[in-house]
Amino acid sequence: MEDIEILDALNYFSEFLKECLSDNDWTIKHFADLIDCNPQAVGRWKNGLYLPCPQKIIQTAIISKSSINYMFGLSCKKEFNYCLQNTTFYERYEHLRDLRGYNNYQIARLCDFGNSSVYDWQKRTTCPKVFQVLKLAIKLQGSLDYLFGISVLI
Repeated sequence: MEDIEILDALNYFSEFLKECLSDNDWTIKHFADLIDCNPQAVGRWKNGLYLPCPQKIIQTAIISKSSINYMFGLSCKKEFNYCLQNTTFYERYEHLRDLRGYNNYQIARLCDFGNSSVYDWQKRTTCPKVFQVLKLAIKLQGSLDYLFGISVLI
């Protein structure tokens, strides 16, 4: 992912959040309460200063009934078929990686990650940083919804 794509991701999410708040007639405080978050953090997301952690992105997708791909400008389709997966991030990543014919070393090079980043995903059951997941989705032509574990569609 190029730097401009990272800025695009911030902007897309910021615009999505503004749209979501407006469409649902939610205040920042109400939305923050829905996802159990600090209103100041939501304000920073809305202003395009930061991105939420993976857990808050997943919660946002679920309560807004919006595809994570849509939230980040990777799809024009807002709706998605929610299906919580019973797999780890690494298992989903590994499936997509293998489907595309790569190994961990190639992914680390392709996405400009350190080899240790990919190794860490294997050892932990948590999701990597949001920008890393965005890079993976773009480079492997996969779905953010799939990588974040809320859809079975790759």
